Amino acid sequence: MGKKKNEMKPRIATINLNVAPGDSVELHFNLSAGRAIAKVFRDCKVVAPRSVQYRMEYERPSRPKQIFQLHTDNSGKFTVDVDEALKAFDAIWAVDTNTKLLFNETRTVNVTVCSACRLGENAAIVPILAMVFGYTASKPEPFAWRHSIEFLTTLEGCDPKNQYAVIVDSEFSEISKMNHRELPIHSDFYLPENWTLLYATADRRDSFLNKAIVTTDAKATFILEEIAADPANVDAEVLDPVGDENDPVVQLFLIDGDEITPVSSETTE
Repeated sequence: MGKKKNEMKPRIATINLNVAPGDSVELHFNLSAGRAIAKVFRDCKVVAPRSVQYRMEYERPSRPKQIFQLHTDNSGKFTVDVDEALKAFDAIWAVDTNTKLLFNETRTVNVTVCSACRLGENAAIVPILAMVFGYTASKPEPFAWRHSIEFLTTLEGCDPKNQYAVIVDSEFSEISKMNHRELPIHSDFYLPENWTLLYATADRRDSFLNKAIVTTDAKATFILEEIAADPANVDAEVLDPVGDENDPVVQLFLIDGDEITPVSSETTE
């Protein structure tokens, strides 16, 4: 007999309201209608919360497994429908970084892939750009988020009046602080005001967010394998440890389906 497939573990949904110090929250439940209403009060007046997070997880013996988390600074647009929530953004990208020791563990290689995400009837997750770099003294994921965002803001059509989202898969406990600009993403770089970080794990496929990370992770893995397959890459200068992390030299690749075209090594500025 074949192995019995693992049953899907029950999901737990959590809604977090971030309020200012001194604010109070009242909850009203209507069990018959299956509704809950939360009101935030400041000086006896109803005000909007600073932000709202919607998190999906399941229990494990060690600690809950985080599946995805939405974030909005506009409580009027809050919804638990992931696809509907994503419509609040003018453009969405998924950014994933894979790290591996290659060439007899003599080189730390990081590959970051950025995918453009499209919703609706023609929904798609399309890897468009890869960034290859060597060892970083800081965590490679936030380093890559920072420089991916800096690059994306230079693209034609990127407008500070628009709202943008980046789906990521690490630093879960820090993302809320980064979204509130209480914590820099990397070095002294804070998330731009019109950008939002959304979390999703590649271990599950519960939502569009998770599928975006799965697709992006797969492309990063493929590029790592391509780098490892050529022994000559051991001497590639771009795999040297990153010196100035604020102005690094990286190798960029344009991705068009199965075609991956290298671009001259350059800074991300």
